[in-house]
Amino acid sequence: ADMHHGHIPRDKSGWYRKHFSLPASFGAGGETWLHFEGVFQAVDVFLNGEHLLRHTSGYLGFDVPLHSARQLNYGAGAENVLALRVDSSFGSGHWYEGGGLQRRVWLVHTPGAARFATDGLFAQTEKGSVTAEKAVVVPSAEVSAASAASVTIKYTLHDPAGVVAASGTTK
Repeated sequence: ADMHHGHIPRDKSGWYRKHFSLPASFGAGGETWLHFEGVFQAVDVFLNGEHLLRHTSGYLGFDVPLHSARQLNYGAGAENVLALRVDSSFGSGHWYEGGGLQRRVWLVHTPGAARFATDGLFAQTEKGSVTAEKAVVVPSAEVSAASAASVTIKYTLHDPAGVVAASGTTK
């Protein structure tokens, strides 16, 4: 501990464990992953005793695909154990950053073969295109799919009243 960090110890690590079940339907196809909104600082992610990932930026969210696990258990009564080892001994600022799970963790499943990548859906206006009457909006998307050629993206833009302002489709 030092006075610059409120005399709070920084050289600590800890473990989190979560026991959970997955529906049998998750094993029939699609993608299952965990989305971590924030874990400070370095985290090692284990599922059923298998090391899946090390993430070292406490300020960025990240995904852990669960299909990479050798043994994922599905169905009633089948248990999975998620374990996290979080090491907050490396501080990066001039303040006390804390340590551990700092934001939500999401278990996500998409039954289809494609999904939007995390933070992969984005819309921006063209430079100089915004006036009181209109704005030129350019959508873009990053898709995770076994075959990108088989994916069609349909999008609809609504105005503040809920009226469709524009729509389109792209491969």
